[in-house]
Amino acid sequence: MNIIKAEGELETTLAIKALDTEYIKPLEEANQRMTPKEVFYDSVVQSESMLDIGQVSKLLSYKGLGRNNLFKYLKDKGILNHKNVPYQQYIDQGYFKLTETSWVNPKTQALEVSIKPVLYQKCIDWLDKKLSSEGS
Repeated sequence: MNIIKAEGELETTLAIKALDTEYIKPLEEANQRMTPKEVFYDSVVQSESMLDIGQVSKLLSYKGLGRNNLFKYLKDKGILNHKNVPYQQYIDQGYFKLTETSWVNPKTQALEVSIKPVLYQKCIDWLDKKLSSEGS
């Protein structure tokens, strides 16, 4: 029953009750179910924790998209350069951070420093949506 077309107080009351039952209550229930998920999602995406490419490939778990294939994908899409370093625009967007890692070169016993890209949760979410939309 349509509220606008309702004639009289009884029809208006019945139309409002139908609207409440068919639309408003289901939306309120859905909102109650989704609110905790929204809070969790927002807290994860806004998190400052970081993961490396290998961890991200396992977390996303797309078939055939291991660490090396994820590096290749990011290079093919123009997100990482040939040295696996993200382009500045992706760092500025808060997707990546570069970290320094040190290791002892087994041949020379010298301490070496290398740069390693890590991904923020915001990037993982963006990347998951990108891969999903491409049907990966």
